[in-house]
Amino acid sequence: MNDSLKKSLGELIQVAVTLLIILMIADIILLLAITFFSLKPNTIYLIFQFDVIVSIFTFFIFLISLNRFKDKRKFLRTNWVMLVASFPIVFIFWSVTGLGGSLIIFGAFNIVKIYAMIRTVIKVGPRFLKLSKETGLGYGIIIVTSVFFLGSVFFFFVEHGVNPHVQTFEDSLWYMITTMTTTGYGDIVPVTGTGRIIGTITMLTGVGFASYATASIASLIFQKLREEREEDVEKLRKLSKDFHSERKSDDEEIKGLLNEILQKMDEKE
Repeated sequence: MNDSLKKSLGELIQVAVTLLIILMIADIILLLAITFFSLKPNTIYLIFQFDVIVSIFTFFIFLISLNRFKDKRKFLRTNWVMLVASFPIVFIFWSVTGLGGSLIIFGAFNIVKIYAMIRTVIKVGPRFLKLSKETGLGYGIIIVTSVFFLGSVFFFFVEHGVNPHVQTFEDSLWYMITTMTTTGYGDIVPVTGTGRIIGTITMLTGVGFASYATASIASLIFQKLREEREEDVEKLRKLSKDFHSERKSDDEEIKGLLNEILQKMDEKE
């Protein structure tokens, strides 16, 4: 059962790594948005907070992986970039200097952070590909990502200049986030027919992917548990068969000894 528990823990870590890759990709996109777009201070602050959450989760996965690895030094040599990715260097720099700090230094830290996360995604990618092959989550992520970014662009084009609440592309991104996650703050509402269609597609995509991802991961976990149970049953059957075989052999040996004793008694008589 100890091996079975380790195997189950490994599968859960695989799911956690998949979630980490998704969060890292989102974090990379958001940090790139800070670099190339002029965003509001409140939005930048929210992105920094999200980066801290991803960093903490990355460090948590790093510690678990380090604990499961026998050769700690080898693990650190081959996965040091994951430790760098778990360090919220951009948030720390912002906390110390504020938004008025050196843009060159901020950009350098941002590039280091993005590079470390990209290397980490490439490093742990095979685990994600394995889970994606078993559950098909990769296709779902591609669909959701495409709908999010294409929807943001088209929503901005059809609502900008018509909708007073859509002044910048950032507003369009915010609308897509709140709609896809079905949060629905209501601060931005589409006023055009095309905008409403985009919103409907976005909502259905978000709800559908959440349901599909939950069902896929749950199905994978139950499948692994079922396989482990079948392995345990097979082991019990084998043990039972071996036990009966040994018992039968012992019975035959006892019968043979009894026959020898009876023969000797008959000879004496």
